[in-house]
Amino acid sequence: MAPDLEAVDFAGQFRVLVTQGTTSESTTDTTVFTGQVVEAHEDIHGINISGGGALALEESQAGILAVSPGAELETVQLLCQQTEQILVLEGVDTPSIETFHFEVLLTGIEVPEEQSWMGVDLVPVVSSQIRSFGPFASVRGKLEELWGAPTARARAFVRAAGLVEADRMGMERVDLVINALNAQSSYAFSHDPSGNFIPFHRAQLRAQARIIPVVYSCALEKHRYWTHDSGLLNQPSVDLTFQTTRGKKMPQHDPADSIRLALASLRDASDESRSFIERCHSLSTTLEYYASEIRMESIVSRVDMKKVVAAIDSIGLDDQAKERLRQVVRQANQPPLFERVRKQAEENRVPVTTGEWELLKRIRKVRNDTSHGRKEASSTPTAEDLRWATSVVARLVMFRWSAEPATN
Repeated sequence: MAPDLEAVDFAGQFRVLVTQGTTSESTTDTTVFTGQVVEAHEDIHGINISGGGALALEESQAGILAVSPGAELETVQLLCQQTEQILVLEGVDTPSIETFHFEVLLTGIEVPEEQSWMGVDLVPVVSSQIRSFGPFASVRGKLEELWGAPTARARAFVRAAGLVEADRMGMERVDLVINALNAQSSYAFSHDPSGNFIPFHRAQLRAQARIIPVVYSCALEKHRYWTHDSGLLNQPSVDLTFQTTRGKKMPQHDPADSIRLALASLRDASDESRSFIERCHSLSTTLEYYASEIRMESIVSRVDMKKVVAAIDSIGLDDQAKERLRQVVRQANQPPLFERVRKQAEENRVPVTTGEWELLKRIRKVRNDTSHGRKEASSTPTAEDLRWATSVVARLVMFRWSAEPATN
């Protein structure tokens, strides 16, 4: 008997038995195939699931706008990275460290002349001057159609072992500069930290420099290069045809404010143009909004709480230490986030597996480690981890919205 279509989270990893006709049945004893569900629909026989070891390769191949003949191996590595495949290559020498030229285009930033900051060159781009597009000149029409006219290029030179690593290192360096420029733009104090006067224009508070998600990398010694997007050129659109099926069961009433905020932060978490760490923070914020209205039983009575707080006065500590202790004691009836999330999920009768709870805890740990500057910070999750976690959190939010009575 096939499971209920609405009780399956297709974004997660699945064990499926794949037949020649690309349909499958769920299996719990023998793992014949492990991968992602690519497509699923109901028919008279139950659920037909088309599985794949990764996302369709055509999606990633379309993201490569230009590639040199000598970059076949690195192109395969890029495709496997974008589709979450694990690639094992035998008999291939470890790549040597080389110098790479890395560039991206920018919007929302005016550069009157070329200048450098923190190892990144900012170069002006003029739409009427093809040469100003540098290595992006051959694809400028497509880029302008998708993102509008770029106003600058960001260029960096990095030492890396291969084009994939050069992409990562170059983007990290440019990200830092763009984030710093945006912070400087919104800085509205009259003097900088060194005491220098800063001229101010209110419009700068709304200014935001952005990176167009298409990169160029080139190995200078051996002149291997590619120009590719970061997966967004072929990002699918939301399909409203689901309104004829699942849409009829979607909540029609206005959500509570906490659900509105959860939906907004969930949108940030699903934005694959943002860094993995940023998306972990957005997922964690979504969970906080999701569980913000749940009420838990107190484990310490009000009378006992007053006794403990009063007893702190008799401890031989300074006033600052005593106040810190009082704050800790008062938090005794404030349970950890996941206790509140699980309680809310139980009330809404949300189906969540043990593995999915563990995945959300790992995402939360990344947020906590990076927020508190722990040196033993958690390992960065994979793209598939984040997609799955986003799907689970979306399930939590939608179940709560559906379970709550209409207020309008």
